[in-house]
Amino acid sequence: MMNFISRLINLSVQRMLPSARFAQDQLLYWRAKILATMVLSGLAVFIFGLMIAAYLAFAHGLWNLLIIDSFGYMLCFGVLFIRGPSYELRASVIVLSAYGIGVLVIGILGPLSGGPIWLFTSAVIAGVLLGSRAALLVVAANGTTIFLLGFLIHQAYFGQGFPFFKTTAATLAAGINFIALNLMVAISVSVLLKRLSSSHHQENLLAGRLEDERQELIKAKAQLEKEVEERKQIEIALRAREAQYRLLADNASDVIWTLDISRKKVTYVSPSIEKMRGFTPQEAMELPLEKTFTPDSRRKVEKLLSRVLIMDHRSGEDRSMTLEVEMYKKDGSTLWAEFSLSLIPDAQGRADVVIGITRDISERKRAEQERIKLEGQLRQARKMEAIGTLAGGIAHDFNNILSAIIGFTELCLDDVSKEAQLHDNLQEILSAGQRAKELVKQILTFARQSTEDVNPIQVSTIVKEALKLIRSTTPATIQISTDIASDAQIMGNPAQVHQVLMNLCTNSVHAMEKEGGTLTVRLTDRVLAADQASTAPELKPGHYLQLTVADTGTGIAREILPFIFDPYFTTKEVGKGTGMGLAMVHGIVETYGGKIEVESQPGQGATFTIYFPVTQNHEVQPVLDSQSLPRGDERILLVDDELSIIRIGAQILERLGYTVTAQSSSMEALALFRKQPMAFDLVITDLAMPNLTGDRLAAKLIAIRPELPILLCTGFSDQLSAENAAALGIRGFAYKPIVRAELAKLVRKALDETKGGFNLAAASIL
Repeated sequence: MMNFISRLINLSVQRMLPSARFAQDQLLYWRAKILATMVLSGLAVFIFGLMIAAYLAFAHGLWNLLIIDSFGYMLCFGVLFIRGPSYELRASVIVLSAYGIGVLVIGILGPLSGGPIWLFTSAVIAGVLLGSRAALLVVAANGTTIFLLGFLIHQAYFGQGFPFFKTTAATLAAGINFIALNLMVAISVSVLLKRLSSSHHQENLLAGRLEDERQELIKAKAQLEKEVEERKQIEIALRAREAQYRLLADNASDVIWTLDISRKKVTYVSPSIEKMRGFTPQEAMELPLEKTFTPDSRRKVEKLLSRVLIMDHRSGEDRSMTLEVEMYKKDGSTLWAEFSLSLIPDAQGRADVVIGITRDISERKRAEQERIKLEGQLRQARKMEAIGTLAGGIAHDFNNILSAIIGFTELCLDDVSKEAQLHDNLQEILSAGQRAKELVKQILTFARQSTEDVNPIQVSTIVKEALKLIRSTTPATIQISTDIASDAQIMGNPAQVHQVLMNLCTNSVHAMEKEGGTLTVRLTDRVLAADQASTAPELKPGHYLQLTVADTGTGIAREILPFIFDPYFTTKEVGKGTGMGLAMVHGIVETYGGKIEVESQPGQGATFTIYFPVTQNHEVQPVLDSQSLPRGDERILLVDDELSIIRIGAQILERLGYTVTAQSSSMEALALFRKQPMAFDLVITDLAMPNLTGDRLAAKLIAIRPELPILLCTGFSDQLSAENAAALGIRGFAYKPIVRAELAKLVRKALDETKGGFNLAAASIL
């Protein structure tokens, strides 16, 4: 508040006087400041007078008093803030205003009112603001006014109700006393200000003399500086070498520092520390070790210093050392730095001072970590490649075995009554064989050796089948809760959906294997409207199948949640995970146009939610029994080096009405065909056979008889696909194990389309 008032006073003084005037006349400056202070104080104080005048005007009808006070108030505002008028004019206005108010108040309220005080004040103000001459003029005017008013009252021109000035003696006494007192005060004040101005002038003269003496002292100082110049030059020469080294240290990008080993105190740090770690040199010197280094690095530094303290350096051995440490930055983060230390021993040969250079090697460390990570990924990729090669070999042999198991089981089912217990047992064997077939496909998919077709599938059936397997391998301490509330279909592959569920459930079981818990699997319908705030905003509005897998296990730390779907990322121990499970789950779900989300808190379990788009294609493949399978009476040449495959294939085809000639040698089959090229309507051959592979056999047969339909079968091949087979002229391509119904359809289709003259596209039995 005081600062605000002071700024108002200074502003008013600047408006009253040009700076040149009050710089020359200090008394005038102070008079202007007194005037500004007086008027500003009056404005603040006499607001109460204005309020009283307003009361008198409304209560007693003294409106002339309110008008006068209001006019005087506005006049003070003008004196204080209006630009243009000189100081003398402003001061005169204030004096005349005080005089005029006094006259009006006496004329309205009488001599016993505040009017004489205003007249008295006007003379004092004139003496303060304008000097003794102005004070004398105002005193004379005041006296004349008093005598004139007394005369008018005495002569009964007005103021007959005033209890004063009734006699000439009273009028003279009042006037003379008022004038004497007014003259004494006004002249005293003006003379006092004059004396003060004179004293100020004397002070200025004294200041001038002091300035002269100061100039003499400056000359003496210059002379003294000249005398000591040689000494300064010597000091400069002594410090030149130190300055050069200091300049080098201060401008180096690496941090240069010194350490007093005995006190374990840093005595110098170059300014580059601020760019490297964010600390100023002074802050860095005051930091304790625990706030400079991470715990592991601090222990390494303390161990090094302890070793340095007991070393004897008089032998001239190497006194340089290098140490990699992790240091804290000012923002709390860390960086890796390389310390290069040089030890300076004292006279006794013990380390006294360490001179060190700190270099930021964070980028180098990151590059090393990235290299280690890439090497790990390369090893993992090679491991996966090896797994893929192994999976391909296993798939070929295993599919041949499954072909025999599934084929003979299907034949046995035809020979056994459906009411017999043996029929049920054989059905279980067939179901197990089918699961083994899907398991081989999962192995190939995991090893990136197989691509799967997508068809309308019912997820609830796959979930129920997978949960049977999960229950059989889950510890008793883990409960499994299911809620299958949807039979919706999606476009997908059964093996891949089975793999998604198995991976998620396996991870949940691992998270609960120590403490136990509950595994919950839910399958529900979900509709996302266009105006609905979805938990998965990337999904389009529509119908979705929501698969939820939740557990009550250890949960997932918040800092690793963003990385759990990255390839090769795993928190499991070595040998318990490849880091590919969730990555494959994510890839499959994204391929289906769905979305996977995860919610987890450490110690509170994890919940994985998958959204699959529901398909409107509800095409269901018919289930054909042995009586409704397509049949024929054509002649078929069956070639395979596996005797069990020949036996099962021959029996299946013969039961379908075909005449079968079986050969276990591709070379013998070729010789037979050359003798009787028109004796066969269809050739079915295995791909992997000794001496002559199936594709080469097919090429030789087509060269003999171009229109001959050929079906090529294989347990696994990474060289030949359905498309490649069709390009060779092969009419059909089948993967083992050969299921009877699919084989029957493929054989009938090849024969019928050949008779119709069509160019049969390659087909694959999955």
